Amino acid sequence: MEHYERDGFVNAGTIFGPSEVDALRDELERYVDAAFRDTDSHLTLPKGAREITVVPGKSVKQFVNLWEVSPTFRRVVEDSRIAERAAELARSHTLQVWSDQVQYKAEHSGGAMTWHQDYLYWTPISPPIMLTAWIALDDADENNGCMWMVPGSHRWGGALDALIERQKITDVAGFRETPAWAPPGGSSGWVAPRPCPVRAGEVHFHHCMT
Repeated sequence: MEHYERDGFVNAGTIFGPSEVDALRDELERYVDAAFRDTDSHLTLPKGAREITVVPGKSVKQFVNLWEVSPTFRRVVEDSRIAERAAELARSHTLQVWSDQVQYKAEHSGGAMTWHQDYLYWTPISPPIMLTAWIALDDADENNGCMWMVPGSHRWGGALDALIERQKITDVAGFRETPAWAPPGGSSGWVAPRPCPVRAGEVHFHHCMT
């Protein structure tokens, strides 16, 4: 909780074991087959199944609310191991799911996600107190595309203008050298972006304004 409140993110460690990760991978592949490869057409697809890449020649396939059609992913959304940790970090006894989101990046052709704050996609909810639990189904580090985060940025409020200016940054060198932007009160609060590696089965939490 100390790390989360200071930085706006924290790796909660391994929550899902190898067999659970394998089951989720297998289930996800079935839906990728049905939505993008036309090889498993009997599945009911979630409403949100689309390609969202912003990098030419690359691919990021996304599912939203897969839990509504997949019992395997529904069990993840309802998993008490995640809920208990999320409630503790949120300092709340009650949680409600806004949505789930799966991003699928094929080997060697996966595209980058650009700088963003989750809350800018969730503005119907107020105040901005939500958090995301990122469940890794593969190991991710700097070499194959882990997330990068700006420590302490969850306390700065909306940063849409600064994020838009940095939309063209799509590689590790660019993330590492991302130009600073001034948080409220001056640039002294800036902390350089930090890579957030995860291993398969780990759950990484981050605040919606990080």
